[in-house]
Amino acid sequence: IITGIKEIKFLGKIFIKNIEFSKKINIYKLRKLPIGIISSNRITRGANQELTIKEFLFPYENNQITKIIQKANINCNLTDKIKTLSGGMLQRLILERELSLNSEILFLFEPDQGLDTNGRYNLSKKILEANSQGTTIIIFTSSGEKELLEISDSIFKLSEGKLIK
Repeated sequence: IITGIKEIKFLGKIFIKNIEFSKKINIYKLRKLPIGIISSNRITRGANQELTIKEFLFPYENNQITKIIQKANINCNLTDKIKTLSGGMLQRLILERELSLNSEILFLFEPDQGLDTNGRYNLSKKILEANSQGTTIIIFTSSGEKELLEISDSIFKLSEGKLIK
């Protein structure tokens, strides 16, 4: 709902960076702000499995694509299809793509999904680094992984559609 993938009707108005969203949040408007989004389902919403890595990282230049792949610590060719990547590799690639946007706000939905212990540690470091550079990080997770909880300034819980602090 927050990123516009699922629609609900709501009353009132939502403002993000002085941009008004009334009745519907539009993902295209969010991306122009810029707001980074890492979907909870990297396979169906985070990446088209039939794209090559180069197509997935469009509109970046080849040197930017190479940097993103290196930061994600992935050994691949630009012509490899997304479906050839493991879940953890794809999660790291999506994370680096979104971090490269220098977003002011970054929504992370289940960001540690598919990551091993080392991957979760590196994720925490990257989140803290982005935050220290001024990015607001909002993490939505059901895992309760200690790495994510330890780096959080505030923790809120949702229960039956209500926000609990």
